[in-house]
Amino acid sequence: MIRWLLLFTACVAAPAWAANPNPPAPSTQYGWGHYAAEAQLGLGTPIGAAGVMFDADVHPDLSISAGAGWGFGPQIGALLRYRRGRVPLRWGFGIGGTRGRAGDRVTDFLSGNPTYGPHWDPGWWVNLELFIETRYESGLRWRCSLGGTAVVNASECVWQSNDRLNGSYCSKSLPLPYLGCAIGFGR
Repeated sequence: MIRWLLLFTACVAAPAWAANPNPPAPSTQYGWGHYAAEAQLGLGTPIGAAGVMFDADVHPDLSISAGAGWGFGPQIGALLRYRRGRVPLRWGFGIGGTRGRAGDRVTDFLSGNPTYGPHWDPGWWVNLELFIETRYESGLRWRCSLGGTAVVNASECVWQSNDRLNGSYCSKSLPLPYLGCAIGFGR
């Protein structure tokens, strides 16, 4: 699975890097010293269904984000994001990781505890996303992401069952899609 995520990242990034290896800074809204606190909502995002992230630019086209939220339980996540395009609307991709409790059903999120099926406590996930974003002179910013995530510690899965069935086992986790939006304020 990780090989496919890396291959996808290379396919998306290579044309952008080849087109202009040293792009000029896109605007004064991007670059070293710009940061923001963001509220994030979504389905299966790197910090769960709801959380907060801190995003800091380390280059006009590159930022690092870290945050915490709630999905199947508490989750923490971090992403490296690469941006392209012209201001005001930019696009890009991100790659990162997540740690937190995980199950395989939407109802697990609602109840906070899986009733049956595969369960990781903690689960380690790798995330890959595509996004669009914009930033305003006032400091307001928003971003919407579409991505995929896959568990990397599949062997540490525990099968949970209410009826105590024997013989149930965990299979390898399939990549799961996610969708999320963030809104934040920074400088």
